Amino acid sequence: MLCILLISLASSSQVDLHNCIENCNKNGECHEVFMQEPQVNETSGANFMCRCYEGFTGISCNECEYGKYGLLCESCPENEGKICANQGICDMGRQGSGKCRCLSGFNPLTSCIEEKNFMEDWHQQTRVLSFLLISLLLCIVLMHAIQKLPKQFIPASCGAILLGIGIGLVYKFRFPEEELSETFSFDPQTFFLVILPPIMLEAGLSLKKSSFFANIGTIMIFAVPGTILTSLIFGFGLYFLCNTLGLYDLSLIECLLFALDPVATLSIFKAMDLDHNLQSIVLGESIINDAVAITFFKILATYQSEQAQWLEVSFEFLYVLIGSSVLGVIFGLLSALIFKYVDLRLESTIELALFTLLSYLPFLLCEALGISGILCLLFVGMSMNVYTMTWLSTDCSKAITSGFSIFSFICECFCFMYLGISITVASSELVISVIISSIVLMLISRGLVVFFFSSICNKYRSNQILFTHQCLIWLSGMRGAVAFSLALSFPSSNPDIIISTTQYMILFTIFSLSLGIFPILKGLHFIDNLTPIMRHSVNSLSESSEKPEDTRAWLEEINNKYLMKLFAKKNLVDQSS
Repeated sequence: MLCILLISLASSSQVDLHNCIENCNKNGECHEVFMQEPQVNETSGANFMCRCYEGFTGISCNECEYGKYGLLCESCPENEGKICANQGICDMGRQGSGKCRCLSGFNPLTSCIEEKNFMEDWHQQTRVLSFLLISLLLCIVLMHAIQKLPKQFIPASCGAILLGIGIGLVYKFRFPEEELSETFSFDPQTFFLVILPPIMLEAGLSLKKSSFFANIGTIMIFAVPGTILTSLIFGFGLYFLCNTLGLYDLSLIECLLFALDPVATLSIFKAMDLDHNLQSIVLGESIINDAVAITFFKILATYQSEQAQWLEVSFEFLYVLIGSSVLGVIFGLLSALIFKYVDLRLESTIELALFTLLSYLPFLLCEALGISGILCLLFVGMSMNVYTMTWLSTDCSKAITSGFSIFSFICECFCFMYLGISITVASSELVISVIISSIVLMLISRGLVVFFFSSICNKYRSNQILFTHQCLIWLSGMRGAVAFSLALSFPSSNPDIIISTTQYMILFTIFSLSLGIFPILKGLHFIDNLTPIMRHSVNSLSESSEKPEDTRAWLEEINNKYLMKLFAKKNLVDQSS
């Protein structure tokens, strides 16, 4: 059929532009095409098609080909046939500038061909870093002020984003001659190597393991199959509603958009003074969900083609998921053995340094082996919290708890603040249809999956997850730092669409859901004006752990009889549980 169409087009005559869609935007010629089916000796009538000029593409020649930019669809800078010398990304498309966004260390003035001189932009970089550090100080002060406010259920992340928007506007006004998208450009690898590891490690170290493991079945169902099913519903829905992106891009965007934000969620829960068990379900889901989303995203990123073998991707995902989790536990147990036989309690500095290195090393080793360092790091933190921490001195334990919490807090502050700054410096055209469709589909898919899997989990729980609890789990699906970090490293030819969609998805979930969750739950009679009644409402879940299962009982028996005796300090075993 395609061959017949091409032959017909080649032999067709050129006609007036007004016969074609949008006059081919005056970027091509209009041709009359006669289609004829091979089985029938009758023509099906005349059709009009645009034959685009060089550089243009699309049904009405309204788009630029890959590697072209601007209204005239000119070629992006090339070196030996490689766009931006393969050291950067060209700002392509009809709204693009044609400038190269280079990787760290390469000069955009030479289209990423030459490396930058170390001192070439030293003053600019130090000015930007100073500006960011001052902004971080202001962000911390602002978050402290928000926490001192009366209970209005405003997460600190909202303040950080608003501060970032203000900072971007101030810098733009103060230094109008600078290209802000280049000034505030950030290497995505820095997010994965520096920003994300402390967040995931601290999540594992600070997890309330008693309530977490009491609800482990529910958490894992929501976090793994729940995330996958939500992504599938969202992805196929967006594919049919908006064909702006290809199937491969949609597969990646659904992974990053379903990375939940545990910090924003937890801040709301703390404000409502909810029970730890209810917090553990939502917080545990968001933590595991982050690791699953990152793992699936990185696997798909290696298949930069729509011809990917999805069965192979599925097996790869299971291999990475199981392998990273098992290695995380193994590394945690090995660290416990090291501190068991190497007594460093009188050398707090060395003890702290060794713990820090042992906690970060598994991340790098797993990444080097091609599996998920982030997922491994989560289980390393959980294992260290149960076993390794029992062998540490009191001073070191306090330093680790506060130190990792501070570093994670700073990383979260930076991510949200950088998100606000990026909104003011973004130069890409917003695709409103994609943004609105993403928000609507996110709410629908999240709701369907939560209510569906809640009904399944209720069959195996001694106390049911009430409808009001299900609404809370549904509305607590806020996106944040992890989703934005993944968007910045998105391996696509449409990075601007992905980043802008992610930005506004995060803004919607954090501002709309966090500010609206309290009145919505109050309307559902989940929250009463009286705190004791509110606490009584959630105590039913607080006493609910899942029905005793043979598998869980068997794992608990192995842990108590063997693992705790071998890897944990005897007189601190009770304190660690």
